[in-house]
Order: sequence, then C-alpha cells, then structure tokens
Amino acid sequence: VVGLRSNLWPGSIVVYAGSSFSNVYIGHGLKNERLLPPPPPAVCGEWSAPLDEEGQPTYVLAESTELPPPPPDPEAEGDEEEDE
Repeated sequence: VVGLRSNLWPGSIVVYAGSSFSNVYIGHGLKNERLLPPPPPAVCGEWSAPLDEEGQPTYVLAESTELPPPPPDPEAEGDEEEDE
C-alpha cells in the first residue's frame, strides 16, 4: 500500500495497492501558493475647486454663514400665557 499527498493541492490524496489505485480530493479548490493580495489603489491628490476664466473658484458659498436663531423655549411661552 502506497499513499501520496500533493504539496500543490492540499487535500488531494492518492492510494495505490497492488494493481488498483484511488484518487480523493477534499478541499476548497485553492492551490498551496503564497497568498499575495492586490496592492491598494493609488492615493488621490488634494481636491481643488475648478477655476473659472479669471482664476477664481467656481463653487458657490452659502448665502449666509450665520447660524439661525435658537428656537423659543417652550416653558417660557407657557409662563407668559399664565401671567395674562
């Protein structure tokens, strides 16, 4: 009886006895090779806004950079009604 295991295909076994043999493979179908993942994509450059003919950025800023006033306090509104 002779048994052989494959170094290239782990899980592949051949058994030979007399004049008959048998092949068996149990695995995921992956060769026993060095795993080399693909390299990551190239790093992008810094973003810059597109420029118009005058060399000014073409993006539009918001109309106002001020924050809106805070909403009125609901408890303060209830107190005013009770005073009337």
